[in-house]
Amino acid sequence: MAKITTNEVRTLCKAAKGDSGKSITFSIFDDKTMQSAAACALLHTDKGFGLNINGETVGVFSSQKLVSQAIRAWRPESVEPEEGSEEEESIIEHQDPFDLSKVKIEHKFLSVSEIAKMLKSEDLCLETDIQRNRGVWRPYAKRVSRLIESMILGLPIPSLTFSEDKESILYPVDGLQRLDAIQAFMKEVKGKGKKGFKLKNLEGLPMLEGLTYKELPKKYKRRLDRCQLTCAVISHGSPVELKILVYERLNQGSSKLNNMEVLHGVERGPGLNMLKEVAKSPAFESATGGSVSPLRMDDLSMLLRCSTFILAGPLEYKGKLRACQVRTLTQLNGMGTPNLDNVKVILETGLERAHKALGDNSCRKIVGSKRQAVNRALMEVQVLQLSSLNDVGILFKDLDLKALNVGLATMCAEGERFHDCISRSTGDVAATQDRHSLFAALLKSCVKKKGEK
Repeated sequence: MAKITTNEVRTLCKAAKGDSGKSITFSIFDDKTMQSAAACALLHTDKGFGLNINGETVGVFSSQKLVSQAIRAWRPESVEPEEGSEEEESIIEHQDPFDLSKVKIEHKFLSVSEIAKMLKSEDLCLETDIQRNRGVWRPYAKRVSRLIESMILGLPIPSLTFSEDKESILYPVDGLQRLDAIQAFMKEVKGKGKKGFKLKNLEGLPMLEGLTYKELPKKYKRRLDRCQLTCAVISHGSPVELKILVYERLNQGSSKLNNMEVLHGVERGPGLNMLKEVAKSPAFESATGGSVSPLRMDDLSMLLRCSTFILAGPLEYKGKLRACQVRTLTQLNGMGTPNLDNVKVILETGLERAHKALGDNSCRKIVGSKRQAVNRALMEVQVLQLSSLNDVGILFKDLDLKALNVGLATMCAEGERFHDCISRSTGDVAATQDRHSLFAALLKSCVKKKGEK
């Protein structure tokens, strides 16, 4: 169930009403894990409040109370959790001490005006993929305003940490909300009648209440522009394990980054871009029924897992799945275009065939009549085995799809070895190899005999 307070809903509805016709975006959090669960948008029209969650319209509601009830009642068709999940396994495979000559972290001061210029030129990039953090403050003008007020007053501001890529572009490791707030307040707003972000609920400088950046008196604008923020920049040449270590240590609170979010921060490149393209493809949309939210990068995590076994088959797998995925992403980012395109074709072919063969049950356990959540291990095995049918002399058109669905339903039953291999400790070597061999055997048993329709 989504976690959101009545006051937060009231603030959102007020903001939507005050900017009628324009969507107000925000995130909602799972009340058990306290992690971001969905990306939402609220739009006010003459018909009421239109609520959209994870790209789907929930409804149009006449009152704030109904909006609140709809948000709290919403439950995602989530990715199926695993017992003994390898998500708890470290993604750092590093036993030797770091080579200090390769550890390059630069500490510096940047003024707010310098940061604003870097954001405008995109020398500092606020990745729009990390939506679980970015923009969380936007509907809450009070928080943004208090941050700007603190900068004008010269109050201490927590330091910012960046990771540098090979093009010397900086990406935030820690401080994304603060940077987003600076950008929201200081960016140029063009268009007749548009004034930009207005300061609200100030405590120390009430005379600035309701002013935009352009409207600030010169004295206060100079103080904001010249405010120095402490920054740490992890240089591109630093070991990937070091970058992961920094990410993990800076994100140990209730909203701790998951492994894919960490990898996204330290290993950008063409391979990651390819995974993003597949995640937005019709093939992925069809195979998952559009139910995998990109908010916590579950989509990229699943595709990276599939890619790991495309590059090194299940028989070569030696365990430590998360550490393998670090190597896989590094390998993908270093590939030439032809090889990367080949991996993309394999991923999309496997996803398309999974949907054609299993329909709404693709990448899901078949258990009774109720549609199950997407299963990571099932996606991995279906993508790999269905995309490589030609390699074992099977044509997709020769498969008896009805027999395949019946056989898979049998294998997904409690107590079956295949069920265990896709439900518990799926990163285990034996579980990985067994689920692939069992599904491959099922495919072979479902090949139609000659003359059979």
